[in-house]
Amino acid sequence: MVRRTKEESAATRRTIIEAARNVFDEHGVSRTSLEDIAAAAGVTRGAIYWHFANKADLFYAMRDESHVPLVDLSDRALEASDAALDPLDRIQNFILTIVAHVASDEVVERTFRVASFKVEYVDEFAHDLDMACTKHTKLVAKLAGVYRKAKRQGCLRDGLSPTLAATDTMLFITGLMRTWLFDDQGTLVRKHTRQLILDHVEGKRKREPDLSRSAAT
Repeated sequence: MVRRTKEESAATRRTIIEAARNVFDEHGVSRTSLEDIAAAAGVTRGAIYWHFANKADLFYAMRDESHVPLVDLSDRALEASDAALDPLDRIQNFILTIVAHVASDEVVERTFRVASFKVEYVDEFAHDLDMACTKHTKLVAKLAGVYRKAKRQGCLRDGLSPTLAATDTMLFITGLMRTWLFDDQGTLVRKHTRQLILDHVEGKRKREPDLSRSAAT
């Protein structure tokens, strides 16, 4: 009986999160009340408070449900030990993995759309901007470590700072994903996403001298 109760509780929690995602996406977070979510989930407001302290707690649970697995998945691509991949290949695969995961899961895409466009980061959500800055700083540090490996292996473009390269890539990912999310018709960036990623990383790669041109002169 206890096991069944835990399973029912977990199912109710999932139902509330899915209902919140739908209502947030339709009306925006600030215009959504817990009563709206309870009605959409078919539960009482008390049931929501059993699982979540408040609307912000529910929002973060919804977001983390998609964000945490994506971070784990993309980190594995970045840290791949495949000897055939140089550090720049791993950064390329890291970005491709992020886009592919969001593109392949409608729930994840909708969650990121809500977090990007359907919430005002004020009041109870104001501190999230500081959290976002911290997360982006950690991402830059993580990428910079890989770019430093690329520099040591001689595949990073001459004169390019690993930290600045990492910052540029962080900005590229952020801008690409925000544009990708609202490009529903696929006319702006979605049809060019892979090539944009390849070109971004290739621009960081050290160019080999053109021996044929040198011989001709």
